[in-house]
Amino acid sequence: MNEYQHIVFMPGPLFGLIMLTGLAGIILPRRRTADAALLWVSAVTIMVLPVAEHEYAYRYVLPAIPLACVAAAIALRKPGQA
Repeated sequence: MNEYQHIVFMPGPLFGLIMLTGLAGIILPRRRTADAALLWVSAVTIMVLPVAEHEYAYRYVLPAIPLACVAAAIALRKPGQA
């Protein structure tokens, strides 16, 4: 498990920026969609529940990264684009 961290990693500030972009997609009325909200809330839930129940470990964030990235992509698309 330690070896992959030398090849692939995501800095915390970058992940925070992705999460904020997804949140903006939920808050801004012109960009608000149920798809982005579902993905973003799922990413937050995946990160928060293990921490609330047990302890924080970076491995709990890994499954949330794709969900947060898709939510951010939906938030950044042009309005009216499918």
